[in-house]
Amino acid sequence: MQKNENRNSNIEELRKGFRTAFIDGEYNSNLAYRPEFLSNNAAEGKKVLSAIESELLRCDEFAISVAFITNSGIEPFMQTFKELERRNIPGRILTTNYLNFSDPKALRRLSKLQNLEIRMYVTDDESEGFHTKGYLFRKDEMYRVIVGSSNMTLGALTRNREWNTKMVSTEQGEFLTEIRQEFQQLWTSERTRSFEDFIDKYELLYREIQKQKKVATQGKAIDLLGYQLKPNSMQLNFIQNLQKLREEGENRALLISATGTGKTYASAFAMRDAAPGKALFVVHREQIAKQALKSYQRVLGKYKPDGSPIRYGLLSGNEKDYDADYLFSTMQMMSKEDVLEKFRPEEFDFICIDETHRAGAESYQRILAYFKPQFLLGMTASPERTDNFDIFDLYPGFPNNHTSIQESSNNYCYFWRASNGLTPRSRYSCSCFIRTSPCAGAFPGSR
Repeated sequence: MQKNENRNSNIEELRKGFRTAFIDGEYNSNLAYRPEFLSNNAAEGKKVLSAIESELLRCDEFAISVAFITNSGIEPFMQTFKELERRNIPGRILTTNYLNFSDPKALRRLSKLQNLEIRMYVTDDESEGFHTKGYLFRKDEMYRVIVGSSNMTLGALTRNREWNTKMVSTEQGEFLTEIRQEFQQLWTSERTRSFEDFIDKYELLYREIQKQKKVATQGKAIDLLGYQLKPNSMQLNFIQNLQKLREEGENRALLISATGTGKTYASAFAMRDAAPGKALFVVHREQIAKQALKSYQRVLGKYKPDGSPIRYGLLSGNEKDYDADYLFSTMQMMSKEDVLEKFRPEEFDFICIDETHRAGAESYQRILAYFKPQFLLGMTASPERTDNFDIFDLYPGFPNNHTSIQESSNNYCYFWRASNGLTPRSRYSCSCFIRTSPCAGAFPGSR
């Protein structure tokens, strides 16, 4: 009986609120049941943030779906969120990787609150948008919903010109039912990932994109192509796995990925993270060396992390830039004895051998035998040769019955570690193929 009376009372208050909002603005009604237009207006002291915070503090549970979340956007809510955690008020927050805008630091802060569950809806590319900005709050049997234009960013919540509407509904209302259904569909979509499943890879991509934007704006004119450049899925997995290898003491790796998947850019992204003092990129043709140099310039920019300028150079039949931080050389030129002698064996911290399936040739062997880098990366699209040379011999410790490269065509990467004895292979979701060799001892054929 009491429940029905409360429901009837709520409905009557809703009718009055609806009349004030949409029929007669002079009609007196309870503001708690009245639809409202919410915006930021400094002159009138209005903030969207205040309305959301008010609903959070009096709700029994809440759900939020926004495209963008930033650290500054959640900072004003943190004390409120902690109070809700203390009171065990459950909340769900859904965001997206769309435009890779949401700050992973903010997402990590939210994930530490025991009453909150964070998920991410993954869009395929920038052509598929995710623009939801909705805040749902339940108190007893009544719901209050704020929908409009405000993401969880400080500007959208406090300063920007934003248009939002707060609606009040019973659980049976059509408007509310459709919003709840939409939220649930997104929350349980096969494209939606739990916090643990998305955060590491998303954080790496976010970090790489921020670095790339910084590089692209170093000059007087912004490099628009460089500004928009970001790692694809293969490159991102490669960067992530290579970081793990280096952290665990490995000093060699082999990247096998199909032609056109972006191996050169993958190596450039990885080298930017490694930040070697000097690096060598070896190719078999001058034109490829020039193309690789341009790709590296787009990724690494003009300056090192310490602010000093990066010196790029070409070493080929037509170019003789011996004194460079990042040297792009043809195999034919670098393998000459008089050229090798211009460099110390430890000259380069990082060496990348493109088309490393050619490494069985005497010229490549001469280069590998001379230099002693801190890390050696080989790249190829076709490791299995018909000339009886097995490039995996450059990485001792691998099983004799090598897994066929065809196994990598199903978007998995097979990875062995041989530092402490052969371990079972692990699968990483990417379209590349990485193998590593023992980190102890000299390089194959080294002095």
